[in-house]
Amino acid sequence: MSLTIGTVINDRYRIDAVLGSGAMGVVYKAWDPRIARYVAVKETALSEKEAKTLGQLNHPNIVVVHDSVEHHTDRYIVMEYVEGMTFEEKLKKEGTLSWQAALPLLKQVLLAASHIHKAKIFHRDLKPGNIMMTTEGAVKITDFGLGKIQEPDNIARSTNAGGTPYYMSPEQVGPKEKFGPVDHRSDIYAIGMTFYEALAGQTPLKSKTTQVEIFDAIRRDSFPSPRKFNANVPRGLAQIIMKAIAQKQRKRFQSAEEMLKAVEKFEEDMREPDKVKPPRFRLLIEIMLGLLSGALILTLVTIFKVPDLPLRMLKWVGLRSPTKIAIATEPPGAEIKIGGKAVGKSPVRSYYVDDDTLVVSLHKPNYFRIDSVMALQRGIDTPLSFTLRPAAMLAITVAPESAHVVIDGDTISIEQRKGLELAVGEHELAITLAGYAPINEKVLLRQGVNARIDTLQREVIAAVVPKGDRKPRHKTPLTPNGPKPASDTSVVKAHVEQGAIKLAINPPSAVYIGDSLAATAATACAFELPLGPATIKVIHSEKHKWLETIVLTAQGAVREIDFTKEYTLQIRAFEAFEALDKRPLSALIFVDGQSTGQLAPYNLPLNFGTHEIEVRMEGYLAQRRSLNVEKNDELEFRLDRVQ
Repeated sequence: MSLTIGTVINDRYRIDAVLGSGAMGVVYKAWDPRIARYVAVKETALSEKEAKTLGQLNHPNIVVVHDSVEHHTDRYIVMEYVEGMTFEEKLKKEGTLSWQAALPLLKQVLLAASHIHKAKIFHRDLKPGNIMMTTEGAVKITDFGLGKIQEPDNIARSTNAGGTPYYMSPEQVGPKEKFGPVDHRSDIYAIGMTFYEALAGQTPLKSKTTQVEIFDAIRRDSFPSPRKFNANVPRGLAQIIMKAIAQKQRKRFQSAEEMLKAVEKFEEDMREPDKVKPPRFRLLIEIMLGLLSGALILTLVTIFKVPDLPLRMLKWVGLRSPTKIAIATEPPGAEIKIGGKAVGKSPVRSYYVDDDTLVVSLHKPNYFRIDSVMALQRGIDTPLSFTLRPAAMLAITVAPESAHVVIDGDTISIEQRKGLELAVGEHELAITLAGYAPINEKVLLRQGVNARIDTLQREVIAAVVPKGDRKPRHKTPLTPNGPKPASDTSVVKAHVEQGAIKLAINPPSAVYIGDSLAATAATACAFELPLGPATIKVIHSEKHKWLETIVLTAQGAVREIDFTKEYTLQIRAFEAFEALDKRPLSALIFVDGQSTGQLAPYNLPLNFGTHEIEVRMEGYLAQRRSLNVEKNDELEFRLDRVQ
């Protein structure tokens, strides 16, 4: 069913535009007022459980699935909205890619595929059109409309082969008896065919005009090397591509990790000429230069205290070529560790890595931790962007301990009950034990630490108590008529220490606590919430919103939100590591994604609320910050030069 512009689904997502359409449905751009940003919405055939599984995927090279909702009789998935183009559009625009340009993209796709397959999911429709290229040059796999969750025996529930003809594997066009089941190796085939096209400028099936001809060729033909169409493709890389698209599954790479290792070995082999041993006199000169350079670098670091100067100088003298990376997160403020070493909070605009593999960890309180390993192209600047998923922390204690605890259909072990990290929102909790009355509850979890669920101490949900009885019966024996029906029981609510948040709002606006709507058209309101962090959002319109995470104490908190007020933000930009008395940079100022047409330094008038300020200047890396404008203030940016 097509959605019209302006339609609001699930009382939340407002359809604003059509992003694209294809055989698997229409993709819409939608506004989400709860988080005040755009998302992508697409109709899907996935079940709610499958959509939830996709929502657990958290990788920088995979489009994040935020939500699964129903509208009338149709189900939709709500995904991260990616600014950029598809790999298909890139190939149409640029034609054949050089192997040097294709290699970093191939490695990112393989890292994403490895993450997907480890979650027992295979995509089944990987192709250039389902690979997004962000404006920063990162790869993100999208469109899991055909993706299927694997059963324990690794056979897909659906017998529908799915896929797009040019990139479909022999097992997808059948018969299964000859070619085997559709599994993760089908994705490897599709990746191979996608990069065959990128390197050769065409697929080996270009001459086939009908689906019957294409399927017949996939089942019968042996394809030529991509070198037939582009002699500049190195033989080693061509062999990797041909192994990926082998007709028989057992002759392909058996995992994305195996293919990635082959790609990395090829990359290393291509550097071998640089490893030729230099003549003895040249080696002596290089050693002396290295010692002198080291002394010079140490002196400069001591005098000027420039943290990344050693790597910059080493790069300059040619002893090694480090890779400059930039890491941004949404939201910002995540603790970043690279190779186990803390490097600061996001965004990090400039950090040099001297390895081909990046091991990065991101942690921000009340969000799911991200641990990722990715391949880098030596010497090529690599911007990375991660979306952090809000997390709800929960502990459950049950008496007796042997009770069976299930959340959303998954059994929770005794050890796991001590500290669960779950998605924000509603969850189904079931606690059962033979001889005891069952507990079945819907639990709404907010971001951050939630009050403990305790069937003994009754902090939130206590033991089942028959109506009219003042004491909990922790052991409710079975009666001759069976267990007591749920209609004859009630849940005891216990006291949890709370604090008050009071809001004065002008004009009337919607109020959210975490992701839950707490009030509509509110002007003055107060909420009793458990002590600890609480994220409050007040939204009047797309341009008038306010967000703050308040650490609530017993003394409570008071906030005045007046969107009619206006303040001045003095914005200045300087080159990184330059003294403050240097001339400021004339960087273009953006507010909430829109250009103001003004150059820094500038006194920018802004209405009260949360805004995203960005400055851009040719030859420099853009910088972006999110802040609450609640008074006249100053904002200073330090820009790194593009290397």
